[in-house]
Amino acid sequence: MENTPVVIIVAGGTGSGKTTLAREIIRMLGDDKCCRICHDFYYDPESPYVQNGNFDHPGSFDNILMVSHVRELVDGVSVQTPRWDYNTHSREPERVQVDPKTFIIAEGILALAVPELVSLAKIKIYVDTPGDTRLARRIKRDVLERGRKLEGILEQWEGTVAPMHDEFCHPTRRHANLIVPHGGNNEIARLFIQAGLEQMLNGFHPS
Repeated sequence: MENTPVVIIVAGGTGSGKTTLAREIIRMLGDDKCCRICHDFYYDPESPYVQNGNFDHPGSFDNILMVSHVRELVDGVSVQTPRWDYNTHSREPERVQVDPKTFIIAEGILALAVPELVSLAKIKIYVDTPGDTRLARRIKRDVLERGRKLEGILEQWEGTVAPMHDEFCHPTRRHANLIVPHGGNNEIARLFIQAGLEQMLNGFHPS
């Protein structure tokens, strides 16, 4: 494989299964060949959208910082990514070191909405999952992992999550060169992705 790392975008709505797919790609190829950088590490605490509780608008993210980090990884330089505290809605003081690998996975609901990131990516995946499935997964995650109440989850879903998905997230499918239906557990899609990435490791470079 050529020396330049391959950037893979894995995007899709909240609860679509993009994290599952990103982790599966890492499992298939090995930790030694993959690093992962998450868009939601880069929420901007100074953004008026974040301050008003809208975490699903393109203006909620510090895209300049994320793109600069991905570029550094492509250039073979380790980066210190921010961490986001979902309970306090603020950046944690600790940073996370991410080291460059053969495959750089950039994951997030709006990762395909960042033109500079899209231009860096060779593989652009959109995980397409029905809204009712995504909502069920969101409720389970927020209740079990973040201690939230059902009423608040549904209020946020109806107020910002679903409208922002329809306006900003779902339209980014047009930037993908691979759409995975039914979420990250789509076994056939995973097999095709694995075969394609292994071909790239063996020297095949699609244009």
